[in-house]
Amino acid sequence: MKLAVISDLHGNYYALAKVLAFLRSQEIDGIIGLGDFVTDGPFPQRMMRVLREMQEEFPCYLVRGNREEYLLENIRHPQNWKAGSSTSGLLDYTFRNLTGQDLEFFEHLPTDGVLVGKINESGRLIPVFVPQEEITPDTCRESLFPALRLCHGAPGELRGNFGLHPELLLSHLENLDAAILLGGHSHKQEQREYAEKHT
Repeated sequence: MKLAVISDLHGNYYALAKVLAFLRSQEIDGIIGLGDFVTDGPFPQRMMRVLREMQEEFPCYLVRGNREEYLLENIRHPQNWKAGSSTSGLLDYTFRNLTGQDLEFFEHLPTDGVLVGKINESGRLIPVFVPQEEITPDTCRESLFPALRLCHGAPGELRGNFGLHPELLLSHLENLDAAILLGGHSHKQEQREYAEKHT
């Protein structure tokens, strides 16, 4: 099983297009996306186009990031973002340049869950995503490859930041059912091991 992991693209559609060009030569079984697909980069429409092309070409297992959550919160409770502001201008720009269909795409992304291995009807091992609300005590135990917990910040905490709060990572690893925890948000590439669990 060969899976690619992407995270925190922040609207860099050009980088994603280059990554996809590379992945086409790698015979991968799917792409894991850990959120923050938009904001901070120009042309959010182009980013959405490349994301949709990615989903059409590869099996994808995507979770929502805090940036997508900010955009969705703005629908429910307008945030009074100001164009040109250094703190909210990029969110405002992205929001104004996305369609209702784009925002619905983010609304349907789960915030976290686990990726487990199962045998399909053809007898082939495939990854299956189980959203957080559907996880049972047996979900990870029954996986046919080491179960992967997918989140943006921390499991159950979209804005949790392991880089700023190492104690948060330890508490999550102690209670983790999956063998591997994959998260984004901190913009740091790190790998750690605790009690035979990996992040």
